[in-house]
Amino acid sequence: MNRVEAWQVIKSLDREEFEKKIENQKLPKDRQDLLFKFIRGEILVSYSCAPDLEGYAIKSLMPEVYESLPHEAHPYSSCEIYDYDPPKNGQNIIKHGIGFGEVVSYSTKFGTLMVPCPNENDGERCVIFSDLNLKHGGAELALPPAGIRELNYTISIAHHRDAKFRFISSRLMSSKREKYRKTMEQAFGEIVSDEEARVGFIDRCMEIVEVNLIHRSTQN
Repeated sequence: MNRVEAWQVIKSLDREEFEKKIENQKLPKDRQDLLFKFIRGEILVSYSCAPDLEGYAIKSLMPEVYESLPHEAHPYSSCEIYDYDPPKNGQNIIKHGIGFGEVVSYSTKFGTLMVPCPNENDGERCVIFSDLNLKHGGAELALPPAGIRELNYTISIAHHRDAKFRFISSRLMSSKREKYRKTMEQAFGEIVSDEEARVGFIDRCMEIVEVNLIHRSTQN
């Protein structure tokens, strides 16, 4: 089975079949609905975004078929500043409402605020905090989450190799102290297993963010 054939099979899934197959992704209901509507052609996205959403859908709904297909990058998944795995970008768009390219494109500070991420097996991993400036109610984003504002903040985890970022994940971060701490806890819970080390790392990141990115006056 090739990619075109796999996509036709996925498009033929009814709602019940889709929900059963996508269950292990643990997507919020509204984001799950967006993916289903995209598959059915009810939501249109740019030609640079569509392959990534398709790749994520095939990988999550037909994993065995996905593994048998050639995994290729495309012109939009790599540039001088960053690169990413297309299905991972599709997953990030569906799950967190933002794509890796969007994190960079709508930032005035991307790459200027980095914190090395503790990991004994991978010293090249880092956390990147940045701004996300939008002017059209989130219409600049492919599938924006609810409640998007004009000025937002992002937290990204990436490998930093040869002056290029290889994205692992990105998510939006509130300007409210309690909320962005919770976002950090969720993001770092997946990569810093030791609880004491994780709490210390979060405390350090919060200090850095509050000095260099989010002014205290916005946290009330």
